[in-house]
Amino acid sequence: MTKVPEKFVDIFAGQDLHTIEAEVTLIDKVPRPTRGEAPIVIAGSFTRAAKEIALQKDLKIHAQKFIDSAERNRGWQPWNLASRNEVVQLGDRLSDDTVKVTRAFLYTELRIKDYVKAGLRFINDGMSRLAIGFRWAGDEVKHPQTYGDILVLSGKMTEAERLKMERDANLDPWDFRDHNGFDDEYGYGHIAFGIPQERLTAFYGRQLRKMVRADYSLADKRTNEEAERGYEIGASEHVKIISVDETAHQMAYIEQAGIVARYFPERMYDALVAVQEGFKMPLADRLPNRRRVLSRLMPDEDSRGVYFRTFDYISNSLGLENKEALAQAAQNSIVLKDMLEPGAFQLNPDGTFKPLNNLAEISLAL
Repeated sequence: MTKVPEKFVDIFAGQDLHTIEAEVTLIDKVPRPTRGEAPIVIAGSFTRAAKEIALQKDLKIHAQKFIDSAERNRGWQPWNLASRNEVVQLGDRLSDDTVKVTRAFLYTELRIKDYVKAGLRFINDGMSRLAIGFRWAGDEVKHPQTYGDILVLSGKMTEAERLKMERDANLDPWDFRDHNGFDDEYGYGHIAFGIPQERLTAFYGRQLRKMVRADYSLADKRTNEEAERGYEIGASEHVKIISVDETAHQMAYIEQAGIVARYFPERMYDALVAVQEGFKMPLADRLPNRRRVLSRLMPDEDSRGVYFRTFDYISNSLGLENKEALAQAAQNSIVLKDMLEPGAFQLNPDGTFKPLNNLAEISLAL
């Protein structure tokens, strides 16, 4: 008989709902650390159903914050950007290198359909992550339009060339199976992959913004005039506003990883470790003018150096010292899962865990 994947197992089969609800009540009593405090994980013999319910409650709160923030702060549309006329006026100032890098961004972003399909494929644990996924897709679909507008409005690409690139993207799709850890058993590889991918995309976007501003004979810092009117000049605004989206997405994925790790640390940490082994950005090996593009986006170091700094940042954001501590946490959390008594543990920066003072209280209550 074929084994049913864990993400599709009926977690309520044979379970008493009153017992599950009692466990959820106890889980809710475990402290939730504030930002900057050591994470706390739920361990031991709590049922999977109870932990899933508690997880979905936290994800619902996160989804509401993410979507509300998106509506308030990321409701822009490419055709309404105030800097569009300046993109036209300053189009002849864009250098060949800036055009090549912008085309590479467009090449990557045109696979939005593939990214959304892959993301939604692995969101199967509740409506909250699905709502986040659709809102994320609503942000992302604006990005290829915006990069295409930079090129077309600047006179560096025709509408015919843009349409051809869009059609070619359908013939040369991105496949999640090209990336370690994306297709994990529980659907958390999507979160684990999204953190470095979004952070690096934002980083590369900031590099492109610097290139645009150099072409415009401007410093990296926005001018007083730009600050006063509320938007940057020409294509600088177009690139900047996309990077704002990517940074918001990165922070959302980090928060989701922390939420999942509270209830299923062995799954979330393992997914993060798997993704980081052999990590590469989508389509990185198929970019047009790849060597030239990467040399301009990372003039001072190679991609592995950028990746390693990104991995350590992710670990730090989850309360760990570095990627080695993350691997240690992944190993140690397996032991916590197999404990015979329910409890709660605090994560140490080195990837070890220590029991909370209220561990006995929680055990006795059950």
